[in-house]
Amino acid sequence: MKEEQVLALDVGVHGHNLSFLGPAGTGKSYVVSEIYKAQLEKGIKSQITCATGIACSVYPGEKNGSPIADKG
Repeated sequence: MKEEQVLALDVGVHGHNLSFLGPAGTGKSYVVSEIYKAQLEKGIKSQITCATGIACSVYPGEKNGSPIADKG
């Protein structure tokens, strides 16, 4: 993991809100998945939101994200 990813993981595991921005292939989904997994292990409930449904589709099963525009 890159230094920035480790920092984001540390911040996210402690329950802080984060926003991930950047080009494709930079590891955003990987870090979000690792934060989610670490929070589950600590008993912390969290919600993943995404800008689009396509972005959320990379989070399967229980951690499937919700598009922020989805009001339904």
